[in-house]
Amino acid sequence: MRLPRFTTRRLMVLVAVAGMTFAMVALRRRSERYAEIAADFRATWQQHRDARERNIPTFVKDDANISTLFRRTSDRDANRWIEYYDARASQFENAARYPWLPVPPDPPEPE
Repeated sequence: MRLPRFTTRRLMVLVAVAGMTFAMVALRRRSERYAEIAADFRATWQQHRDARERNIPTFVKDDANISTLFRRTSDRDANRWIEYYDARASQFENAARYPWLPVPPDPPEPE
């Protein structure tokens, strides 16, 4: 049995197929990673929302005061954090759905 000849055209097709395969694997991995990040933000969003509905105080990191690492949030601040985590979760859900597009910059954290 005679083996096929390796012509330039066949080698170019082989390189193109290999490149597409590697690109598909990279996009799948990127999509899975973005989905994990979105799930983390969605879980945090759910925790803050449940805490607000049950009137349980939530705590956020306080970089301004070194003596206390966390401070209690007011209702207004809690709503801002809920909106923030919802925006981040939506951002990464969209990135997981379309991994070939660039991820937009993060929205600013609430003050």
